[in-house]
Amino acid sequence: MGMGSVYFFCFPHGPADRAGYEHEIICLAEGLRLLNIQYSGNIDYWMEGNSPGDFLIRHDPSISYQEADIVVFSSVIYNYESTHLLPQDLFSPNRLYRLVFIDASDDLWTPGFRDEMRSCDMVLKCHYNRKYPLPDNFRPWAFGISSRILDQLAVNPASSTDGISPRKAEILVNYRFVPSLRERAMKEILPLFDDVLKENRTTDSYDPYELSDKDRLYWAQSGRRHYPSYYRRLLDCEACSCFGGNLEKWTTHREGKFWNVVRKVDGKLSLFRDDRVYQFDSWRFWESFAAGTCVFHVNLEKYGCVLPVMPVNMVHYLGFDLEKPMRIVNMIHDDPALLRTIGNAGKSWVFDNYSPKAVAERFLELAASSPI
Repeated sequence: MGMGSVYFFCFPHGPADRAGYEHEIICLAEGLRLLNIQYSGNIDYWMEGNSPGDFLIRHDPSISYQEADIVVFSSVIYNYESTHLLPQDLFSPNRLYRLVFIDASDDLWTPGFRDEMRSCDMVLKCHYNRKYPLPDNFRPWAFGISSRILDQLAVNPASSTDGISPRKAEILVNYRFVPSLRERAMKEILPLFDDVLKENRTTDSYDPYELSDKDRLYWAQSGRRHYPSYYRRLLDCEACSCFGGNLEKWTTHREGKFWNVVRKVDGKLSLFRDDRVYQFDSWRFWESFAAGTCVFHVNLEKYGCVLPVMPVNMVHYLGFDLEKPMRIVNMIHDDPALLRTIGNAGKSWVFDNYSPKAVAERFLELAASSPI
């Protein structure tokens, strides 16, 4: 492989309930392909069609990871307890390649915090929050948008940015899981929009054999995250509730008897407010941007959330201060058309900064600047 070559270690495809979905690697590989950057992998990964050779990432037995300029692996391998898929000398201090770990795991203390990851040139950290102590080799990263998602959202005229195509005065609220931030938003924020936006809580659960062959393939490979009807609803609704993650206070992880007392007093008197959120990223967040749907989330900057390129609150998305939600509520009550304006701006922003090509360009720039 020539200069700029990349080698991926991926988790092998399993059944739909054990898919090993490497979303961030898929987005990156699609971008590298557009940039004509050579890449290979330890396995054939991510079928794009029904022919035997239709894989995004191909395994070539004649190509060794040691020949690549950049080697990439992700937290999916750790989530599935499959580190045996990695070569024993992957972290060798004598390696000639840059080693990059993509950490998109849920929870607060994720595989990127493991001791061996300090040997990586970079840990690309999804859910990056500046209010937590983070290792020096962490860099903010994000789920982003893949071609599969973009293709689904390009089939409906409502995905245009002309501001003309009709949408329903609805906010999509169809979570599979309800962590603390979503629970709070559903109780305290979304009901404030009842006279402007109707909540659409439709969920998808049906026989996958009702899908087309290609959609069924994507459904299985993505771990049951591919539902064409869900994408159509995104294109039809004015807004989507993209709140996600868990809220915490600045006192939560302080150690010692003093802080134990502080937390007990706070539990009774509520002296402190939640000021940070971890595990805030989601596919829904990026799918909504790509659909031109107005994204509802917390104010990312206020709660410490960091992305490689930040959207601007009130311009590209609506980010709430949980203690003062009425500012945004009043804005939408006064001008419901603002939802479409922000949705269109968010769509342009995400295409410019998080399409596969933009993600790959950012990745290569970061890799080139990292020490080896």
